[in-house]
Amino acid sequence: MQQPLNDQVWSSLRQLLSTPEQLLAHLPKQLTESPDFDLSLVVKRLMNLEGLSEELFPVHQKRLVKQLIDKVTVHAGRLDIDFSLEGLMELILELLADRPELVSMYRQLYSSARGHGL
Repeated sequence: MQQPLNDQVWSSLRQLLSTPEQLLAHLPKQLTESPDFDLSLVVKRLMNLEGLSEELFPVHQKRLVKQLIDKVTVHAGRLDIDFSLEGLMELILELLADRPELVSMYRQLYSSARGHGL
């Protein structure tokens, strides 16, 4: 029996959050290669979110999907999911809300990189 589309998208999103390094590889290098960027902390926070994802209320799951996914293209044997870098960055900043100095620094590095078309 075919899994409903929403469930397939949610499952793909959870899988990516469980191994966030591949998502983070799409962020601007100006941010991720900065000596101030704490990759291990960001990975840990994203992985913790994935662990909680089944406990999220459906409205929060829906918000997370809307925040992180730009477009889903359905093919006969697969889904192509386009992720939102803006949404990913906002999620990272939300997950680091207890570290305002990092939020400010990461926001500035990301904005600078996006301003230079990176």
